Amino acid sequence: MLTIDEKVNVEIRHCPDCLSKDIEVSYSWESLPSQDGWEDVRFLFPHIHCNKCDAVVDACEASHVIHDAACKAQGLLTPKEIRELRISMDPAMDQKKFAKLLGCDEITVARWESRERFQNENWDRHIRMRCAENL
Repeated sequence: MLTIDEKVNVEIRHCPDCLSKDIEVSYSWESLPSQDGWEDVRFLFPHIHCNKCDAVVDACEASHVIHDAACKAQGLLTPKEIRELRISMDPAMDQKKFAKLLGCDEITVARWESRERFQNENWDRHIRMRCAENL
């Protein structure tokens, strides 16, 4: 089982129910439902607890954690890893230059790095191969 033990930074610092700033952030270990061909992944899921209205809600950033866990479960690079590979090749390489190197559109790279879309297995292999060639 893979484990992602990095805690996502929770940026929203108020209760979404009552807007109180008297909140606490906590994390619980969660895992993705089993899928055929996916590896089991555990990750730290962020919650917000409001000390004023006693609400307990999932932090907005929880979707980022789930996306990254799904990447890991499928054996794909996470958005952070794609961004780090791009920058490791050339700190000045922007998404447009990276897209040109890969042979795709800039919007595609932006979607991968912003967690808007998953790259498929073929694109993931292509990213890894092109980055290895250029490091």
